[in-house]
Amino acid sequence: MAANEKLMDKIRKAESEYGNSDNWPESVVKELNGLANRQPDGSEETIEAQELFRRGFTGNKVAEKMHRSSHWAATRKSIITDFEYTNEDLTELKRYEGKPIKWVAKRMGRNYLWVRCMREKLREADNE
Repeated sequence: MAANEKLMDKIRKAESEYGNSDNWPESVVKELNGLANRQPDGSEETIEAQELFRRGFTGNKVAEKMHRSSHWAATRKSIITDFEYTNEDLTELKRYEGKPIKWVAKRMGRNYLWVRCMREKLREADNE
């Protein structure tokens, strides 16, 4: 069953059981939001994967580091707006100074948006 079909089935069940969505229990709403947003399940393994995504790793690199399939990693990826980094990440990034962002991202196994964001942080630190 496709994810959308599963979500719609649960919505229909909640509507028939509780009526208007204002009357739905919080647990039902949380479950539906989790399905709709593919939020992580809260296991330590998933939390570790989320940390890797926040550090800019691509789904394939996360799957490789976690010894899982790329599909597993894709189902745990949320939309990242605030990237994180370690000192080791920045040291590695400095080695590729002057290289194109996409080239660096591919070599490091990182999201190109992470590379762009971290380069901006490095420039700000150099200007201080």
